[in-house]
Amino acid sequence: MVACPTSLVGNWDNEIRRWVGDGCATFAVKAEPKVTIKQFLQHRHKGVLIISYDTQRRYSKMFEPPKSASFGGVPHPPSVDLLICDEAHKLKNADAALTKTLNALPARKRILLSGTPMQNELGGACVRRRPASPLLLPFTASSQHRYFLI
Repeated sequence: MVACPTSLVGNWDNEIRRWVGDGCATFAVKAEPKVTIKQFLQHRHKGVLIISYDTQRRYSKMFEPPKSASFGGVPHPPSVDLLICDEAHKLKNADAALTKTLNALPARKRILLSGTPMQNELGGACVRRRPASPLLLPFTASSQHRYFLI
């Protein structure tokens, strides 16, 4: 899954098609988000869902695992194998609904992309990094200077 600003959904779709061709199905959420998300989920997660941050936040419940955490003792797989957050500098507030929904999204791996330089204040960078590694470290004021990795 690629989560990005609305203006970049088409760009991601074009670039994936350009570099991968027909070897990878793309599901770019441009119109009718519910239909496109359902198609991706029914496609057994084979392909790339390209979704805007706002749409992902609004339809985040569609990515939640079923109520039963497992079936016959086997846990349900995450709904996303890889989450790529483009323009990740937009994830600066840990209490924002978008940051919370990205943190809660069941994903095996996460990558944050940003062309915007990090500011000197590490708190914002830690909030941005949290969706990439929500269980790695608790980001507190006392631990930031010892454990922060880029």
